[in-house]
Amino acid sequence: MSGMRTLLLYGILFVLLTLSFVRNQWGVVETSWFYKHQLYAESLVFGRIVKANQDGFFSSGMLPGWVGPVPESEEVKYWQYEAYKDDLPFETYEPYRSHPSWHVAAFVFLDAVSPFSKERNIPVFHLVNSMMLACTLLLFVGLVAREIGKAAGILVFLSILFSPWITVFSWNSWWVLWAYFVPFFACWYLVRGGAPALKRVALWIFAAALFKCVMTGYEYVTTAYGMMLVPMAYFAAKDRWGWGAWTKRVFTAAGVSVVATLVSMAILVTENASESGSLRTGVDHIVETVARRAYGSDTAKYTNFPGPKAQKMIESLEASTWETVVPYFGGVAYDFSEMLGPAFSWTKAPFGAVVLLALALTLATFFTGRLREDRRAVAMAAAVWWGFVSSISWLVLFKAHSHVHYHINYIVWHLPFVMFVFAQLGCVLQGAMANRRAPDSETRERRAS
Repeated sequence: MSGMRTLLLYGILFVLLTLSFVRNQWGVVETSWFYKHQLYAESLVFGRIVKANQDGFFSSGMLPGWVGPVPESEEVKYWQYEAYKDDLPFETYEPYRSHPSWHVAAFVFLDAVSPFSKERNIPVFHLVNSMMLACTLLLFVGLVAREIGKAAGILVFLSILFSPWITVFSWNSWWVLWAYFVPFFACWYLVRGGAPALKRVALWIFAAALFKCVMTGYEYVTTAYGMMLVPMAYFAAKDRWGWGAWTKRVFTAAGVSVVATLVSMAILVTENASESGSLRTGVDHIVETVARRAYGSDTAKYTNFPGPKAQKMIESLEASTWETVVPYFGGVAYDFSEMLGPAFSWTKAPFGAVVLLALALTLATFFTGRLREDRRAVAMAAAVWWGFVSSISWLVLFKAHSHVHYHINYIVWHLPFVMFVFAQLGCVLQGAMANRRAPDSETRERRAS
């Protein structure tokens, strides 16, 4: 395909994704869910912009948060949008202390330089975020198409376009989903030419991990780090690095990722200290947050939480890992009934079905002679299962968080397990078609002789 045709094709795909992300153009999800998903989280962005506009860019340590007091007739999340659009004065600020939120600082800057009204800025921010994600995911599609083949690229694109979870997260100014993929691309570039020197691994992975933490905080951090190393699993298997070379680079990457996380936490502690006047406040908050989201045992401290939240927190800590994680396999990965009507409710496919598809494709790879000899097919199987472990790592390690966040945590399946399964499907289909063509060519050769 010529350069101009390729550019035109990706331009069309970009428009298709952007329209889906910014306005649910293709009806992938229910309208109310699309426009209301995670407004509570996004309101932190606009609360922060209001705070910065009144008190300065570095006020309250640059931490996101909510302005107040909120009128009794209003909800906190909706009031942040009103305060932003109408440039309302405020008296109090409640910071969200768990997130460095440098991406929020970027939106503060965009607001400052924007020629549009405050009301118009909100959809502009959503458009910018949607376009960034569309570009990011199309880069992923392009890498798959170039490495595996066009069929794999097409299937990955369709898996993105029709994903309800990617769609509802796509536009949200808090989540900036595109930033989760930047470390993945950094690692892909690093390892595509062979096993890199350990110093290069340390430098690139440190920078990528630090970028993830300061931009998107620690949400799904284990999944993001695992996703970052999927290219290493793929190219190590494809290019036959050997166990020694692969292990050294994985452990180097893991070590510098921990260091990058600690550096980002030092930044977060400094931000909290700037707001509260005490370094201890930031340290205590990080320790308490990790315990609350993972396997903390001190449930008594949560009895003072307001309303039913206390009971939810206690239940999340007391629940077993098994009972917490299993429901995530039953969540809806794809559902075409919203687009095509109730008659197509049978099209609902759970994430467990995607896992079974990956298992079937992997078995086909290792029990089919031609596929077993194809290094790309074998490497794709390795990447898929590394991606699987990466996706569920957050659900397991941060069990308490997963127990109370069934409304959002399904997104981890797409970081990047589901997309790699569809790439694997394309790889196996291409191998099967090549396998069918091979006997035909052999028959023609025998006839010619």
